[in-house]
Amino acid sequence: MLREHPEDLKAIAEQKRGNLAKLSDLSQSERMKRLVEGYQRNIARGRGQYAHFFSAFGTDVTIIATSKQVFDALKAADELAKEGIEAEVVDPRTLKPLDTETLLNSVRKTHHCIVVNEGCRTGGYAAEVAATLSELAFGYLDAPILRVTTEDVTIPANLKLEAEAVPQVKDILAAVHQVIGED
Repeated sequence: MLREHPEDLKAIAEQKRGNLAKLSDLSQSERMKRLVEGYQRNIARGRGQYAHFFSAFGTDVTIIATSKQVFDALKAADELAKEGIEAEVVDPRTLKPLDTETLLNSVRKTHHCIVVNEGCRTGGYAAEVAATLSELAFGYLDAPILRVTTEDVTIPANLKLEAEAVPQVKDILAAVHQVIGED
């Protein structure tokens, strides 16, 4: 896959940013279709590993999210933008191999990071990503990396209780305000 020139990346990011504003108006199936198309257009980074930027020029906080949580992170980024907080949403797509270079570049730029994953808090995906970034970017962080994950409980069968156990947009917003010091 060909790499884009840096000046082209800004134009691509602006185009994606324009598309993000319309994401909330789309149906779930259309969102998934756009997500898949975005992955197919993805740019190779680092040593041939892949990550997907949804909002490439956020300057206040990096939100690393996977799977369904990407959509919640995008909704949270829209809410944060209304408050004047620019969030950079990154979907690393895989844990092994983890595109650490892309994640490090984002954290170096924003100096704040939260990791959102629907998995368990203890020993889960978010814990591994947070530990890796803490080791490699400790000097760049202005606050500890926060994890927004499913509570360490058995997932209830009741849908309302399940919704309280797994991460929601409100949890992401609270974590962002906490990490940037606006609680």
